[in-house]
Amino acid sequence: MSPDQTLGLAQRHRTLRWMGVPLFWLGVLGILTALYARFAAEGAWGGVMLYVAATGLSLGTFGLHNDTALAMLLRAPSLPAGPAKAELDAELRADRLAVNALSPSPKASYAATALAFALHAAAAWKLMGAL
Repeated sequence: MSPDQTLGLAQRHRTLRWMGVPLFWLGVLGILTALYARFAAEGAWGGVMLYVAATGLSLGTFGLHNDTALAMLLRAPSLPAGPAKAELDAELRADRLAVNALSPSPKASYAATALAFALHAAAAWKLMGAL
């Protein structure tokens, strides 16, 4: 893989990690709504648990994309000055051993993102049926 490809993929994962934040808050809102449906509309606990799983996987989405981006940036032969380099330098200052131990896992990060979206869709479907 060329250095430009590595940097491009790292930037893609740096961008995609931010999908985890709105998914997380959507999950928190879903948990609260599912709890309301459980107690006020006599819904099932299954909807609550689906939203708990979707919320947790949303955090995993952020983490997997973030770790993949850092691992790719670390393995890039030369990193131009900019926000990516500043972020990598800050992470290395915070915990050099942990950052050096990261390995890029783009397939896992894409799979976790797709699964998080699927869990959110399933949980929303179940919640709409309960309300």
